[in-house]
Amino acid sequence: MTGVTVRPARPEDQKASLPLWQGYLTFYGKDLADEVTEANRLRLLDDSEPIFCLVADGEGGLLSFTDYVVHANTWTTKQVCYLEDLFTADAARRQYAGRPLIQAVVDKAKELDCHRVCSGSRKKITP
Repeated sequence: MTGVTVRPARPEDQKASLPLWQGYLTFYGKDLADEVTEANRLRLLDDSEPIFCLVADGEGGLLSFTDYVVHANTWTTKQVCYLEDLFTADAARRQYAGRPLIQAVVDKAKELDCHRVCSGSRKKITP
């Protein structure tokens, strides 16, 4: 997808990212208390936490987001990167707005020398 910038989430993204988060929860039929959403937002912006958020920014604003966690693993001496959440706004679907986010997570995992990247299905997504 052209014209998409992938970048870490910033505090000023809160208003624009909330509809994406709510869309994600709706898609999975989930409802979280506001304090859980706020706690997650703060953790995603805290450099001391091992959980990170990237957003895809395009002409219409935020198009999609992904959260990933980097953590120790009992099967290797290296860290593992777990792609936890990924959601794309309805208007950006079928335009591959999520692909640059996935690639950015894979690139970050390589930069950190992670053993692998896996998703919720535990499927390995690195080459």
